[in-house]
Amino acid sequence: MGYSVRTDRYRYTEWWRTKTTDQLNGSFIDRDVKPFNTPEFIEFYDYQADPDEAVNLANDSNYASVQ
Repeated sequence: MGYSVRTDRYRYTEWWRTKTTDQLNGSFIDRDVKPFNTPEFIEFYDYQADPDEAVNLANDSNYASVQ
């Protein structure tokens, strides 16, 4: 399940693991590996520089203060 915040310039999305997605993937949950209180995947896009969302900036330290 994903949750997004969007402005005219940016979109930030956190994708969270759920019991349903684990069942669909056929995997078992190991709470020591990936806890449920952290997002599974993060997306961050700058629409001014990248209107097509081609480059995920979630791990770009230049955007850390914006996220």
